Amino acid sequence: MSELAIYRDEQHAIVRAMSLDAITTCKPAQWQQQYSSGYVEDLTKKHSETESLSANDRLTQDSMTRARIHRNTSQSAFYAVVAKYGADEQERANAINELVRVVVCDGVSDDFKRLIIWTWASISIKRGFIERIVDMCEQSRATIFRKKRAITDQLNELEKTVATDLSAILKDVCMQG
Repeated sequence: MSELAIYRDEQHAIVRAMSLDAITTCKPAQWQQQYSSGYVEDLTKKHSETESLSANDRLTQDSMTRARIHRNTSQSAFYAVVAKYGADEQERANAINELVRVVVCDGVSDDFKRLIIWTWASISIKRGFIERIVDMCEQSRATIFRKKRAITDQLNELEKTVATDLSAILKDVCMQG
């Protein structure tokens, strides 16, 4: 483990860096810091081996990590992690539209690819949506799921590529397993 580990692993670094827009530097109200549930959290809390940073330092570190990811991965892999972990919906939509151009699947329209990519990137959309897609399409259930699998395999590979590329790049800020 690095002496100054800031992230638990590459996945943690990716999620923090891509959700940069959701990070706030606002301090909680005084009463929120004084609240206690009555349960002794210190006895059961997992003590993190990662370094604690101030809110501004965390924001700076996450910004630098995002820049590293952007510089050191392919454009399509960057779009994949933005689509899956980004906080800004417009940025996610743009990334998904770029992924539609990148993902290859014969015999499907761009709209179908866009739907499958959205279901891959967003858990809230995924539930029940695939069944509706199958009902709307004029192909067999097996064909739809085969094509969905082909698209999601490519997306998963892009996401895995980012984590693999970052293992060497972020070794100074990630704990080593």
